[in-house]
Amino acid sequence: MTETPAVPRKEASARVAVIMVAAGQGTRLGYGIPKAEVPIAEHSMLETALLSADSFLRRDDVQLVAVLPPERPEFQQLIENFAREHGHHLAVTHGGATRTESVLNGLVLAPDAEFVLVHDAARPLASAALFERVLTSLEAGSEATIPGIKVADTIKRISTTAEVAETVNRDELRAIQTPQGFQRVALQEAYVATQSWTDAEREAATDEAMLFEMQGRPVQVIEGEQRALKVTTAHDLQVVRFLASEEQ
Repeated sequence: MTETPAVPRKEASARVAVIMVAAGQGTRLGYGIPKAEVPIAEHSMLETALLSADSFLRRDDVQLVAVLPPERPEFQQLIENFAREHGHHLAVTHGGATRTESVLNGLVLAPDAEFVLVHDAARPLASAALFERVLTSLEAGSEATIPGIKVADTIKRISTTAEVAETVNRDELRAIQTPQGFQRVALQEAYVATQSWTDAEREAATDEAMLFEMQGRPVQVIEGEQRALKVTTAHDLQVVRFLASEEQ
């Protein structure tokens, strides 16, 4: 893993670290700029995410760690100014080649946090209340907590010949969102355990909670939010922009 420059915070280490992952390129959106910089309404996607979680991020015991694209110093300056204006305790680091590297880069800047919440800036409308619910679950003893919403559509598993193999009981399904919350020590242990994995096993883990799942560690699922949808395609972006405009 390459060394990553960081802007350390001046305040004492916080009890809760929010690692805001915002280093993706967002090529499917077709803007030619990193996804975090794509406009939602009056602000970039990352700024919108910070505003949505504003009251949580302004807590005295919360440290915000923004993981940003390394090639965009002007955007980093914008986010530093934005965070300062809104009273967010910000540190900045740069994204790695993979999501795991990006999160680990962020984790380096929160060595003393008791709890870590990992959030995708690509879910820019996730509310402060959702962050609070995840933290409350961790404080109650969960070592890993993730928000999820019920699946409305009928889900069918299909065969290699595109025939229906079975209909899955959707009552047992949840679409998982972020922020995903962890006891920091447990998250670090989960990452350490992956050092003995094969590359294929590491690539199979698409988020931090899956690291716990693959290691047989418990993951608590709490109620998520419909508004916390992820922007991946141009259609997703249109939906988020509409929802944001409705709230103004």
